[in-house]
Amino acid sequence: MGVGYSRHSPAGPGRRRISAGRPCNLVSGASRLHPKAMDAKSRPDMEERSDEDLMAAIGRGDQRAFAGLVERHTRRAAALAARITLNRSDAEEVVQEAFMRVWVKAPSWRPQDLAGGAQFGTWFHRILVNLSIDRRRKPVNEDNEKAGEIADDAPS
Repeated sequence: MGVGYSRHSPAGPGRRRISAGRPCNLVSGASRLHPKAMDAKSRPDMEERSDEDLMAAIGRGDQRAFAGLVERHTRRAAALAARITLNRSDAEEVVQEAFMRVWVKAPSWRPQDLAGGAQFGTWFHRILVNLSIDRRRKPVNEDNEKAGEIADDAPS
């Protein structure tokens, strides 16, 4: 069942409709990150490893671990971001930004068993929700043509 928003919904005028359950390509270069792009030996290893193990590997610069984490969490992240932003293209950007933060913050991320640490899922969910709320608060830019001409106060 699709979720639609009218032209005058909180999503704002000019924003696209979103549909629940429609897959979308969220990470640029997704073909590199898709599990079929990985060799057959590495895929089962990624499926068996916990998110915390993958984060430790990402912190050491392991791109395959990052690809596995992206594959594991993209669909749910996209659905959550779309529900909050009410706009699929905004949701795609939010998910990309959230995964960029995972890559950048992975070296300093601490697992739950250490003081002040958190489970990866909880930490990533909070990042995603915060980015989605920030995106939704951003004003929607209208087309320049609709805005009209700016009056020139200078004498001609």
